[in-house]
Amino acid sequence: MKIDRILLVDDNEASNFLARSILQDMDLAAHVDTAKNGEEATHKLEENTPDLLFLDMKMPVMDGFQFLERNNQLPDSIQVISLTTNLTPPELARLKDYGVRHFMEKPITRPKVEALIGKISG
Repeated sequence: MKIDRILLVDDNEASNFLARSILQDMDLAAHVDTAKNGEEATHKLEENTPDLLFLDMKMPVMDGFQFLERNNQLPDSIQVISLTTNLTPPELARLKDYGVRHFMEKPITRPKVEALIGKISG
């Protein structure tokens, strides 16, 4: 799988810093960008389209669900990975309705990313 750009969307700056460091160390993509909420991520989408979008679902300002509602016509080329800690079955079903097929428990780690890339490319 060829990945040019990754966008990490999480309100926790420490999580973004750690995840960005992991992804850069893996040399997975030419560009790894971050946003602290769905509103900031929406503006970043206007500038560049990521191949992978790691999306925290619970954030202030605009959460992951609100982001998906506002951007319900995301290009099929974007693989959205829901970053979860504890989503209810109705929330998981709602994500699937938005076309989210990949989920990752926080925090992002190298083994989790490797397994995810294997699923996406395989």
